[in-house]
Amino acid sequence: MMSNFNDYIKKQGSLYLNDISYKLVTVESNPERANTVIRDSLNTELINDNKDLRVVFTRNISFEPQKLYELSVSFGAIYSFKDSYTYKEVIDIDFTKLVIHSNNILFSNIISRTSMLISQITSSHGQYPLVTPPLFLTEN
Repeated sequence: MMSNFNDYIKKQGSLYLNDISYKLVTVESNPERANTVIRDSLNTELINDNKDLRVVFTRNISFEPQKLYELSVSFGAIYSFKDSYTYKEVIDIDFTKLVIHSNNILFSNIISRTSMLISQITSSHGQYPLVTPPLFLTEN
């Protein structure tokens, strides 16, 4: 079994904006300090008779204690498997883990675009833009 995501897929893929959700948070007592909470998630799904893989990356932004806003930005990509792979060869693979640990240009592009949109959206609220790293963030 291969352990490199790039070995399974064709070089080209397509990406798309999946979802954006922005909610202004109003609180009665506005705390002076709050921690920014960034949570990343990744979902993968076999589609098109298991010939393609849908990858959806989501970054959620919130604050503890709650203040300012809650924001979620989600980008997706469709990857086609190389013609040499069959359903039986890909059905049991944990593609979520493979994608996260890959050095795939399209996946990096998705995270970079997500980071850029978050900066643009947060700056439109009249605050300084929140610039998040263009990397998949794991919880520690």
